[in-house]
Amino acid sequence: KMLQYLRYSLPFTKQQRSGEIEGVTRVCAYEKQVALGTERGHLWLLEGIAGSAKPGVQMRAHADAVRDISWDGTGQFVATCGDDGVVSIVGRSPGSVTWTTAEDW
Repeated sequence: KMLQYLRYSLPFTKQQRSGEIEGVTRVCAYEKQVALGTERGHLWLLEGIAGSAKPGVQMRAHADAVRDISWDGTGQFVATCGDDGVVSIVGRSPGSVTWTTAEDW
């Protein structure tokens, strides 16, 4: 197999525009989807399709750094754990582009 990569250009948050860069603490891929956890507790969910990227979805998953990320076997759910001692689960219906947290189910 040939290794392929895709460069994602994430939209800047207000803090990043002011010079406060948020570091990535964990990366986890599932097929053409990538989940990024940050040191400030954000979770980015990105999709790459044949050399292009759909806009990423950012959500607040934790009060502190994201330490681990795991996709379920279908790519519909993502679980994270963080330094705040919380396990967070987000998911979406098959075919949907909208991610929701477990509290919204």
